[in-house]
Amino acid sequence: MKISHPDLLINVTCTVQNPISSNSTTSSVKALCAVPTNSPAQASSLSYCQAKGLVRLLVLGMLITGIMAVHIMASKQPKRE
Repeated sequence: MKISHPDLLINVTCTVQNPISSNSTTSSVKALCAVPTNSPAQASSLSYCQAKGLVRLLVLGMLITGIMAVHIMASKQPKRE
């Protein structure tokens, strides 16, 4: 993919401010629109967000399994009179 437009040579500055601090960064439009090229090793690895999502999914599955096990065990116990 080739991007060739005169506006791609423009630099863009993004500034974030809050009552305590301020930060800004400058980048070219060409760099922002560039398609990243991943090596095969990088393409197969999980990103941080994907790994965090999988961990959360596993924890949620374990919690649901535990809750179901407790309810099943409680329903099989003989009832007290």
